[in-house]
This record gives sequence, structure tokens and C-alpha cells, in this order.
Amino acid sequence: MNEIIMSVLVMGLIAIVLAVALIISSKKFYVPENPLIEKVAALLPQANCGACGFPGCAGFAKAFVEEPVPGMRCPVASAEVLKAIGEVVGRNIAEGKPMRAVLHCNGRHSNVQKVSEYIGIRSCAAAHMLYTGDKACRYSCIGYGDCVKVCLFGAITIEDGISVFDAEKCTGCGLCVKECPRKVISLVQKRISNVRISCSSHDRGPVVRKNCKVGCIACGKCVKVCPKEAITVAPGSNLAIIDDEKCILCGKCVAECDTMHAITADGRVVKAVEIIIKKKQQEKEEKQKAAALAAAGAAGNAAAPDTKEVKS
Repeated sequence: MNEIIMSVLVMGLIAIVLAVALIISSKKFYVPENPLIEKVAALLPQANCGACGFPGCAGFAKAFVEEPVPGMRCPVASAEVLKAIGEVVGRNIAEGKPMRAVLHCNGRHSNVQKVSEYIGIRSCAAAHMLYTGDKACRYSCIGYGDCVKVCLFGAITIEDGISVFDAEKCTGCGLCVKECPRKVISLVQKRISNVRISCSSHDRGPVVRKNCKVGCIACGKCVKVCPKEAITVAPGSNLAIIDDEKCILCGKCVAECDTMHAITADGRVVKAVEIIIKKKQQEKEEKQKAAALAAAGAAGNAAAPDTKEVKS
């Protein structure tokens, strides 16, 4: 019994000595942290998405305060948050353009042919490594949701075989862009509305038409109607590309591509497209009426009897 008590006392004494040693060490070797770091970290979204290049919001806050680099910013933070952080650290922070993710594919099950059945891990990366996918288009969105898994803001869902992005929830962190094995997701300016090429196929037109109802065939009509030369088709690419910086959201390209629907839009551009298409339809009907009247007049003139008098 005495041995047990002695053992407990010895262990307790050792614990006390070690605890005192730790307390003394922590006091002696304590490195005070800049209080600004905690203040900056408190203002950040705490998403810990890593889009800034640091492992988390705390890491970004520490680097931002102690080792600032020109252009360093949190891509997820709003303009108000950036302004508040600037006031805390006492310097102006350049506001970057708000970004959002968009999908360059409209390969829904209702638009693209299904050629096989995938049996395996429901992962885009796994399916992409094994084969081209269960859709006829080898460039299409696989639709197994790898982007959904990495999105920390619930901005992505899978609908009818493709990823659908909620523009309001998307913060433009870019994690989905990095995760997509097909590279059919990109970041564009977060504006009132967006116009985008909803296709990533580099196949020739006949192949695209065979595989997908709404693929880009690089016909060049959109290039011709764009008033700002914001659309190009690079030689050999077989795919139109929109320069987001030049695009003025007029909607003319969307209306011109109404047959294949390879160019899609959202927001107010949709209204503009409806007006343009309606105007085009009216002009077409007026031309048809004019042609019909001209044809009727020509037929009437041909059927009229010759009333010229014959001299005796």
C-alpha cells in the first residue's frame, strides 16, 4: 500500500515539476503576435478555401500583415471587407474585379448522345483517366460532381448531367476550376449578366452536330455580328471564344446563334436577345409579305389581256 502511495506522489511531483517548467518556458520564449493579425483574420470570410495561395485565412492574415506583397488579396472577400481590412492595416487595398465560375458546356443528357454506361467510382477525375466518358462528346462535362465536392459555398449543383452554378453564391475562389479534369470551367467577371460559349469541343462541325444538339460548329456568324470584335475563332480550334473584357453584353451573338444555342446568357442579356430575335422575325415576315405581294403583282400583270388597239 505504501509503495502505491509513494508511486502516486512521485508521479504527481514529476507532473508538477514539468508543468512549472512548461509555464516558465512559455513565458520566457513567448513571441508576441502582432494584434493586427487577429483583427484581419476576424474580418476574413473564414472559408479557408486556399484560393489566396495560403493554407487558410489565418495564414493569409499573418502574411498580409507581416510580409505584404503588392496585389495580395482575398479573392473571396467583398469590396466592403477589403476596405475594412485596409483601414485596420492602414493602407489601401486594390479592389480586384469580382469573379464567378461558368461552365463552358451545355452537354445535358437531353442535348448530347449517351454512348456507354460508366460503372465505377463516381468521380470525374477517375472517369476521365479511364475513358472519355459516357457522353458522345469527349470534351463535355462529365457531371459526377468533383466541383460540387470542393465548393465551400454550395454554389454548384448537378442537373441533367452537367454542373450548374449559382451566380449569387459563387465567390470566384477558383477551386472548381482547378478540380475539373476536363477544364470546362473558367472564371469570368461577375457582372449584371454574362455571355459565354457553352461548348468546349474542338471537333469539326459535322462531328459536333452528330454528337450534340447545341455544340459550337465554329460557323463564324457570331464573329461577324459582334460590334466590338470580342469573339474570335482561332485557326484550327473549331471553337469560338469570347473576350470578357471587350464584351458589352449586347446579346447579338446569342441571337445569331439561336439555331445551335452554343452561346448562352443570363440576366438582362436574355431580355435583349428576346427583343433582337423578335425584331429579326418581324423583318423576316415583312420580307415574306413583300415577296408575296411582288409575286402576286407579277402574276396579275402576266394574266391581264393585251388591250392595245390594232391599226387597220
